[in-house]
Amino acid sequence: MELYLLSGDDQYEKEKYLEKIKENFGDLKKGINYILLDKDNLYLLEQELSTYSFFSPEKFILVKMPKKTKEDTGYKEWLTDDLLKLLEEDLGNLFVVFLEEGSSKSKLASVVQKNGKWLNFEKNKRENLTTWVMQICKENNIVMQGKDVQYFLEVCGTDKQVLYQELKKLMDYSGEKSIIDKEVIDKLCIKASETIIFDLTDALGKRNIKYALKCLDDLLENKEPLQKIMIMITKHFKMLLLARIALNENKSIVKELGTNAYAAKKYTEQSRNFSEAELFQIFDDLAVLDADSKVGKIDLKIGMEKIFMGL
Repeated sequence: MELYLLSGDDQYEKEKYLEKIKENFGDLKKGINYILLDKDNLYLLEQELSTYSFFSPEKFILVKMPKKTKEDTGYKEWLTDDLLKLLEEDLGNLFVVFLEEGSSKSKLASVVQKNGKWLNFEKNKRENLTTWVMQICKENNIVMQGKDVQYFLEVCGTDKQVLYQELKKLMDYSGEKSIIDKEVIDKLCIKASETIIFDLTDALGKRNIKYALKCLDDLLENKEPLQKIMIMITKHFKMLLLARIALNENKSIVKELGTNAYAAKKYTEQSRNFSEAELFQIFDDLAVLDADSKVGKIDLKIGMEKIFMGL
């Protein structure tokens, strides 16, 4: 039996490795020698492990594991001790691949590590993504300057799947010119939600309310959860408050914020747009809004817009 666990947040690399496993298996026919299981039919896994395909000497089982949360106990309901013991047995001509969102130190990981391959694909750092983008451009005879690569990453984020799709679009558009620059990126690329969130917090820090409201609408159009946006805004104003206090007390902002010099400089500049009292009030207003929205006293979007307009 071939046993794999593919985990981590880098969806692009996980999918790429999964395709490689499928190629090694050979011809896949869904429902015959290819079984796909997800949160709706995970209970069938033990049965599928114990039965052979009537139409093929080998069987490929792909298990898309449900994302685990603190509130969700579903993970334990299907991953039983009996199932883990079964996975440690020699089950013949089976290819079993577990696809996990994120990564965790689970019993399954221990079993797979002992009896198969556990690969954890984490998102790359910005410098590694720069090299990766430039390599793809080179392989396709595309010229993209370093500054344009950095701008591309700022606009599109760090998700390799998204980056690859956006890069393909840019390369197709560049055609005979074989050049990708800022002008082309602005024309074709869709801003990633993580980039828009940073645009939003920066706009608030600069008291640019009109642009902040636009960013909020863009995020909601991207189906970004309001609660996540709220958390990022609160975190940003907390950093501005700490920067302002450190500034007033002549303390090291890098040390007080526990961040790098570049980020500290940004927080310092933005904190100067507010008094310490104003930042305390904004932080308090955000805390009240969070509590009130959770009990239905106010719509979270309306509450955020009111705070924006009060800046």
